[in-house]
Order: sequence, then structure tokens, then C-alpha cells
Amino acid sequence: MVRKEEILSVIAKRYYHGLYEKTLECIGKLYLFRGGVFWKADIDKTVIARGRVDIVNDWLEGKIIIEGGVVLNSDSHRCLTSSIYRPVKLRTHIAGAEIIVRKGSVLNGTSVVARSKRIEIGEGTYIAPNCIIMDSDFHDPWPSEGRFARQGIENDRDVIIGKNVWIGTGCIILKGTVIGDNSVIGAGSVVNSEIPAGCLATGVPAKVVKIVEE
Repeated sequence: MVRKEEILSVIAKRYYHGLYEKTLECIGKLYLFRGGVFWKADIDKTVIARGRVDIVNDWLEGKIIIEGGVVLNSDSHRCLTSSIYRPVKLRTHIAGAEIIVRKGSVLNGTSVVARSKRIEIGEGTYIAPNCIIMDSDFHDPWPSEGRFARQGIENDRDVIIGKNVWIGTGCIILKGTVIGDNSVIGAGSVVNSEIPAGCLATGVPAKVVKIVEE
């Protein structure tokens, strides 16, 4: 027979978790509001943000679009697989840069930075904690004395992630990456090329190790 103390404990835990989640979502709404009003991001009203979300859009012609049903999770409480090291970050740097997050996608502590090109995350894509996506190297590696000088935007490349993609924990998605629909990127991978649809790719740099769907 279940004791009264155990029942009260379960009720208390559920109440605490529910209250905590509602608090996170209220904080998230404030950040989404700020992103829409002050940074002119186009954010669907059904987007859910849990905790802080850093949205910074170029003042003139940058574009950030977050479609319906997207979840932006910045808190470890809502992540069952890992701690989240940083809040979700969406940032464009100059006119013409675009970030598009299609409907139903989930980002967990994800950093998405578009300096001058387009970064698109496809519908229903799930990005595990602490991943980084960028369209630029930002600095020239050589000559060494020039590393603190910014690289020209002519070297930037679009990043296109397809539908229903699963990107594992701690991945880095670099400029020029194209990931096909339904593919999986293994945890800790660095992707800098084209990954076909329906496959498993992993490694540094990421290579296809298995075709799952023709």
C-alpha cells in the first residue's frame, strides 16, 4: 500500500517541476519579445523558449526567422542527456545574413551565427546540446601575423540542414555544409562538406559510415 508521505512527495515533485518549467518559459517569452521588437526577428507566436535566448539581428537587412512549433532550450533541467553549457544563440552580423529555423525543430544550447550568408535548419530537425553552426571562419589562418584581421566575406558559405536531421551532442557545423534529409550526425563530429540524405555520418571531419535509407 502506498503511504501518504510517498503520495505527497510525488505531488510536490510534479508541482515543483511544473512551476520551474513555467518560470523558464516566462523568461523565454521575454527574450523572444526582445528579439522580435528590438532586433526585428520574425518569431512565430507558437515558438517555445525555455530560459535565456540570445537573439541579435543586423539592424539593416539581416534576417532571423523562427517558424511555428520550434523549441529553443537553454536550461539543463529540460535536457535529459547532458548539461547545457550556454543559452541558445542566434546572430547575424551584416546585411544579407539569414538564419531560418523551420517548424518543429528543437535546439538545445545551440549557437547559430551567420556573418553574411544563409543558415537554414530544416523542419523537424533535432539538435542535441552544445552544438555550433557557423557560415564563416571569421579570421584568416595564414599568414600568422594576419590572424587578428577578419577574413573577407567572399569566403563565407551557406549552411543548409535538411528535414528530420539529428545532430548529436557537441557537433560543429562549418561553412559550406549541406546535410540531407533524415540523416544523423554522430556526437562530437565536425562537418564541413556535403552529407547525403538518409545516412549516418561521424568523425573529424565527418564521413558517411552507413547508408540507412536509399
